[in-house]
Amino acid sequence: MLRNRFLLLLGVFVVLAVASFYFIKQTRQFDIQKLCVTHDGKGIHTHANLSIVIKNKPVTIPADIGIDRAKNCMHPIHTHDDSGIIHMEIPSHKDFTLEEFFRMWGKRFDSKCIFDNCGKITMKVNGKNNNSFENYILHDQDQIEIRYE
Repeated sequence: MLRNRFLLLLGVFVVLAVASFYFIKQTRQFDIQKLCVTHDGKGIHTHANLSIVIKNKPVTIPADIGIDRAKNCMHPIHTHDDSGIIHMEIPSHKDFTLEEFFRMWGKRFDSKCIFDNCGKITMKVNGKNNNSFENYILHDQDQIEIRYE
């Protein structure tokens, strides 16, 4: 009898723990394309540098990716100019991926394709080969180079 009660309580605890973990994970994820941020000096503001080379030609990363001037909205991941600097600004910690940046840009990027170019894609982060591609989590001061030959 006592054992059955213990097993029941243990089962309830496990279910609550799993549900809590799932809830916390879901609430930490949000659609950055719906969130607007400001340069108020609060929160986290980091930068990564992205360069793309397709068939030996550098690709310009456009200004204002993730900035909707008509709605006066600057999304948490964006560019201000065509230097290749990706700005990541958020009130509290969030890991941004390259996939989120390319989605904000409206372009395709994964291990097989960049834009409409599919085939051999290579990526270096801070001078070292990296195979995370779209899943790569951006860090402050990263130097990212993506190449399609």
